[in-house]
Amino acid sequence: YQQALNYSPQSPGALVALDRLYRRTEQWEPLIDVLTRRAANETDDQAIVRYRLEIGQIWDLRQFDAGQAITAYQQVLDIDPQNLIALRALEGLYEKTNQSEKYLDVLENQLDATPSDGERISLYERMAAAWEERFGKLDRAAEALEKIVAIDNRNYAAYRELARLYQQAGKWEALVETYRNHIMSTSDVAQKVDLYVAMGVTYEQNLQDIDRSVEAYVDVLQLEGDEIRALDALGRLYEKISEWDRAIDIMAHHTQLAQETRKQVDLFWRMGRIQYTQLGDAEAAESNLLRALAIDPAHVPTMEALTKQYSDRGDWLKAAQMMVRAESYTPVANDKVRLLHEAARIYEEKLHQKDAAKQLYAAVIALDPEHVEAGRPLSELYFEAQQWAELSPVIDMLCRKASQLHADQRELNDLYYRAAKTADQLGDLQKALGYYKYAYDIDSTHLPTLVGRADLLFKMGDFDNAGKIYQTILVQHRDGQDEADVVRIYNRLGMVRRNLGERKKALNMFEKALEIDLHHRDTLQAVIDLQTEQGDWEAVVHAKRSLSAKADTKEKTQLLSEVAGVYQEKLNNPQKATAAFLEALEVAPEDHQLLQKLLDLYTETKQWKKVVETIERFIALESDTVRRGAYYHAAATICRDELKSLDDAVDYYNRALDSFFSNPEKLPEAMIPRALKSFEAIDKVLTTKRDWKGQERAYRDMIKRMPKPEPGKGLSPTFLKIQVGLFDGLGEIYRSRLKHYQSASQAFEVAQTLDPKNEMRPGDDRAEILAEL
Repeated sequence: YQQALNYSPQSPGALVALDRLYRRTEQWEPLIDVLTRRAANETDDQAIVRYRLEIGQIWDLRQFDAGQAITAYQQVLDIDPQNLIALRALEGLYEKTNQSEKYLDVLENQLDATPSDGERISLYERMAAAWEERFGKLDRAAEALEKIVAIDNRNYAAYRELARLYQQAGKWEALVETYRNHIMSTSDVAQKVDLYVAMGVTYEQNLQDIDRSVEAYVDVLQLEGDEIRALDALGRLYEKISEWDRAIDIMAHHTQLAQETRKQVDLFWRMGRIQYTQLGDAEAAESNLLRALAIDPAHVPTMEALTKQYSDRGDWLKAAQMMVRAESYTPVANDKVRLLHEAARIYEEKLHQKDAAKQLYAAVIALDPEHVEAGRPLSELYFEAQQWAELSPVIDMLCRKASQLHADQRELNDLYYRAAKTADQLGDLQKALGYYKYAYDIDSTHLPTLVGRADLLFKMGDFDNAGKIYQTILVQHRDGQDEADVVRIYNRLGMVRRNLGERKKALNMFEKALEIDLHHRDTLQAVIDLQTEQGDWEAVVHAKRSLSAKADTKEKTQLLSEVAGVYQEKLNNPQKATAAFLEALEVAPEDHQLLQKLLDLYTETKQWKKVVETIERFIALESDTVRRGAYYHAAATICRDELKSLDDAVDYYNRALDSFFSNPEKLPEAMIPRALKSFEAIDKVLTTKRDWKGQERAYRDMIKRMPKPEPGKGLSPTFLKIQVGLFDGLGEIYRSRLKHYQSASQAFEVAQTLDPKNEMRPGDDRAEILAEL
């Protein structure tokens, strides 16, 4: 067949036969040549198109030669430009070979050749995708999609794609028009709601058309009255355009639907803010703000809104408390500082609670150590309270930032003075001296600066310069000072002169101070010290008496005691010493030490009656029976030995015994011999007086003082021996002195009963005496 074709290239028979054989043996390139020749033999366009289409398919599907396939299909279109088979084949080939422009051209050509709306929509979809993805031309892609919705206004996918493209391209007017067309084409209420919401967002955020945005959201509520997104947006928009009443209505509705507590809090806060600042309804505003705070106690904007409301109506305590509460919840340091500072100012300026203000100002400084506005009032409060350690870093900061204070010279002078005073109190003397110099350089006549600087120099031992400044103070400020301040300056000048060794000048200054204030403590003490050094004891006494005039009870007692001591030891004047002690005892009548000194003085001067009287004062103050007995015994002995008053002596000895033996069971055994000395003294005195009846009475009284034996135990050996001796003695008085033999027998019988073996009686045998009686 090929040889036949060599002789007759257009031989139909040979071509048909080769066509059949090449297909059977899958010889595709020779088949293409045969089909090309057969097409060349044809005069009918349809036949030619059929051969060319097959050639294109073989090149594409058998030989995988896209270029040859494209050429074949183009030849088809040369004959039949609307051949859908060729156009669709070319669409695939152009897409496969990334020939984007030709791809779009062939899609355009298909539109003219396609009678079906569905096919045309599909083509437009592919064109839109090509324009967007291959060329990045969103406007051309949108045009294709617009063609789709023009063909089918219910093609919701096209609307969505159009919306996406317009949004991506920033064509907001076209976007809202697409939303509107989409809304008109759908009957789905939920979809309409979403579209109106999207339209409202676009109008608000992209077109800044608040009115049309509001219209869109209102349309939403007409479809769905509880739509959260619309309520949220309308509340915000009405607030933005100052439609306050509508904003409140919408927000109130929203609060009933909101699920998130954070949203509820925000709504109540905004409602409260609008009602207070815009509508003037303070009561409703506070109610809504309190609702917000009840839901979220940590919501700082609500607290700040309430703070403003409380401040405006003068409810300062609530305002300050709310600020402090808000500070505890805010995480931002600057906000913490602001709230604490405002609260501190309220406590200081409105509530006049300095301690609370001080704490809050200190909290501000703790957060921001360089906060000048808090540092200034805090420094004043610390200075007033003399909290030097706390004041020091604050006032140092203020001095360091003096240029930022915008203070006048007077304020700066006061600042440096306080800084100097603080450093002085904390013992940093050099630092204090530096600050005093700054203050002095600003105002060399400022009295507190002069006084502080002079005191500091005095403390540092620079007496010469301190004295010069004190003298300057007297010259410049004498008339403007209080008497107490003038007295202090004279006192300091006296101390300066004393430390410089000028005693006469020192006394002169002290005298000037005392001319103004006769009882000035420091000056009087200085005079006392100076006159003590000089041995001028009368002057010392005079100064101490002046000092005692304004002293409290304890100090006055001490001073009068010292005066008495000076009279007694330095001036040898016991009368005046006694008077001073008595004067001191008028102030402190129960002072044992004073009484003892007075007793010693009376004893030394042998004023025995006064000694006894003084002992009586001791007794009146004494509650211990043993010590009272000792005092009575001493008084009795003085009456016996010094005053020769034996009756008084016996009386005091009896009182001593009554005290010693008031509770004989508790009398320490070691004290018994001492206590019995009083009885021995009575016995001796009455024997000397030969007062036998008195002696009998003394023995009977002493027997009564003895302890009663406990049932089944009896007396202790010591008291038993004493009792035996007392009965023996009483018996002897009856027998040998009063001649009352029967009474004597009775007394000896008791003694014999207590001591049957006569072991406790020295000398005669009691049994023999009883036998004689």
